[in-house]
Amino acid sequence: MDIGNFLRVLKNGGKLTLAIHKCADGGVLYEIYKHPDFGQLAIRTVPPGKRVGEHFHNMEEWWLVFRGEAVVRLEYLGGTRWLKHYSGKKPKIIELPAGTGHDIKNVGEGEMAFIFWAEKIYDPESHSRVPWQWKNNIWGSDVETFGII
Repeated sequence: MDIGNFLRVLKNGGKLTLAIHKCADGGVLYEIYKHPDFGQLAIRTVPPGKRVGEHFHNMEEWWLVFRGEAVVRLEYLGGTRWLKHYSGKKPKIIELPAGTGHDIKNVGEGEMAFIFWAEKIYDPESHSRVPWQWKNNIWGSDVETFGII
């Protein structure tokens, strides 16, 4: 898809919105854009030491940490596990295929923020979000071995 077609898709049928949701962990979810064919774009802030996610669902997501320090844990279908440290100083796109268990933890001293795109608009009534937990809780010194990518 070329950029012109991409922009037309965004414009036709999409809705720019700013819905702000205060989260139980003290962070904030900013819903920015929703499109029935394109999905949803949002920003999530996470206070120091807090973790969000711990679920999987039937849609793809892409994340980008743009402020602070975070550790992302993923568990792919088939059991391959992956743990990486990300920094807003060196932003990288993180791809989360459908069915991948995932969470993100703020490991910095200040607020961490990431932008994310999901290929479908989240509907809390759909029950598409399934709780997930890392089999062996890995946090702390083990994270240091992965470095900042």
